[in-house]
This record gives sequence, structure tokens and C-alpha cells, in this order.
Amino acid sequence: MYLNGADPKLATRTWQHVMENIVAKKKDETRRRWEVAIKDRTICFTRKKLKSRGTNLKPTLFRFSAEIEALLKRRPAAGPLFPYLCTVRAGDRATEFKQRCDGLGITAPLLLVR
Repeated sequence: MYLNGADPKLATRTWQHVMENIVAKKKDETRRRWEVAIKDRTICFTRKKLKSRGTNLKPTLFRFSAEIEALLKRRPAAGPLFPYLCTVRAGDRATEFKQRCDGLGITAPLLLVR
């Protein structure tokens, strides 16, 4: 609530706003690099269940292509990304996910880029 009072637009800002603000403060070559980097959207995440394996694991990183954007737009806007997989037994989720990817012709390079 304190932050909303200090900045009423806080709740409606997107990452695009943040990135544009960063670029506006850069100059010359640094600004150009930031402008290029913003166009190269990527998604980075860590899996909650892997945190117990320590901090040496690198997060998963993949390019945010038009194909992935289209896929994400077909998913629910809130809640689990793949609701059906939440109903599958934990030990069977990876197999189920791989079978779905195989059936759709999705290969590992599309899913993960390190």
C-alpha cells in the first residue's frame, strides 16, 4: 500500500515500462546494446523442486520466439500453465509432458536453450 501511494501506476506497469525506462537513461553504444537486448526477449525460470539440489544449478533460459508467444497466448492467463499436468501423479508428469511434446513434434531445442 505504501508503494502504491508513492507511485499509483506501480500496479499497472509491465516489464516493457521497466526496460524503456532503463534505455532512456543509457547513452551512445550502451543505449544501442540495451535497445537490441530488449528486442531479444527470453524467458528464464528455475524449478521449485530443484532448489533442494543447491545453488549451482543454472536457471532454464529459452528465447521468447513468436512461436512460444503464440503457445503462451493459448494458455490460461492465470493459474497453472498446464492445468491438466497438475492432476497427473508427480512421478508420471515428466513422461506425460514428453509424450505430449512428441505428439506435437516439439523437440528439446525448442524447449530449452542454454
